Amino acid sequence: MPKNPEAMLDDLLEKAQLLLNEVTDWAEKRLLGLLGLARRFMTPVQRESGMLAFVLHRVTGLFLLAYLFIHIATVSTVNFSQRDFDDLMEILVSPPFLLFDVALFGAVLFHSINGIRITLFDAGVGTRHQKGLFWGVLVLSGLLLMAFLYALAPLLAKAGSRGG
Repeated sequence: MPKNPEAMLDDLLEKAQLLLNEVTDWAEKRLLGLLGLARRFMTPVQRESGMLAFVLHRVTGLFLLAYLFIHIATVSTVNFSQRDFDDLMEILVSPPFLLFDVALFGAVLFHSINGIRITLFDAGVGTRHQKGLFWGVLVLSGLLLMAFLYALAPLLAKAGSRGG
């Protein structure tokens, strides 16, 4: 005997709900697996200075990636009009943006010098002196950044006197 339409609809909705539950469970397991993998990737082996080195290296890497996209967007404005590009360049030489350039240079310094340190460790060089080498990377990056600031001071003064 054929079922009435309401009973057929109820059966169909029940099967759809079961399928939705299965798909949801499957997706949740995959997502939790990916989160676990990400957590293991983001968890450094060492704590203390190793943790600081780990976090700073990733943060500066993300900062540099963000800058790359901003730089591409900025440079592409020249495709629209020379006037728009010139207006944007006028903004980008203002003191706040010059300070951003200083932060960018600091990120490049730390990220590159720390990357060399990490590469040496991967090659088995200096693994017993990781803590001291990390602090050396910070000091060297800081000294080079101060030299950059010293060289940039006239430009910052000039931009400040223009009123930004």
